[in-house]
Amino acid sequence: MRLVVLALTLCGALYADSDCIERPCQVATNVADRITGEADLRPNQFGLAQAVVHDVEFFPPSGYRTRIVKLHGDFIGWFVEKGGFEELFTMLFDPTQGLYRSQVRKYSVGLLTSLRHTGPEGSPHGFPIADNAMVYRQHVLDRWNTTARLDYSEPIINGLLRPDNILRIVQAVFNNTSGKQVQMETTVQIQFVFESVGPQVRSIIEGER
Repeated sequence: MRLVVLALTLCGALYADSDCIERPCQVATNVADRITGEADLRPNQFGLAQAVVHDVEFFPPSGYRTRIVKLHGDFIGWFVEKGGFEELFTMLFDPTQGLYRSQVRKYSVGLLTSLRHTGPEGSPHGFPIADNAMVYRQHVLDRWNTTARLDYSEPIINGLLRPDNILRIVQAVFNNTSGKQVQMETTVQIQFVFESVGPQVRSIIEGER
């Protein structure tokens, strides 16, 4: 697992001029995981599943919070090891013919990436929906489709982060019937601005810290 952070804005002029308050700043990050998963015992689920969480923390000046304006990037995934003939077929003995026959080995694995704030799951506006997710993407790998890529470019409406100023990136595998390890990477360019909060909200933030 690795975390690579790239500052797309020079730390000198832009930050000294606006401090990301007068106009949005832009940064980028990449997270990567290799996941196989563990037995998924939840109702109506099968195979292996696992999620990994990465937190990107912003540092607004006192009296400000972070608002995400836009998220632009991609999500890629692939099987770490490519199988040979034995991965594609299973040899089954046919007693009626006295010989072995080949049967196609079917397997698949679901991939997921999500960018969200750290607020509670769910929503008071309906069910089953979530207020805290800004980007939510899924894909599937199988024996024929061994790589995946998803692009996204989203103007963000619900981009005000919680008082912890954390943007959370979650990568996961689910319903993994292959037993294979999957490499997943989410790369994102983040446009954000530091937004002033009122005295009442400021006291709540200070109390939560």
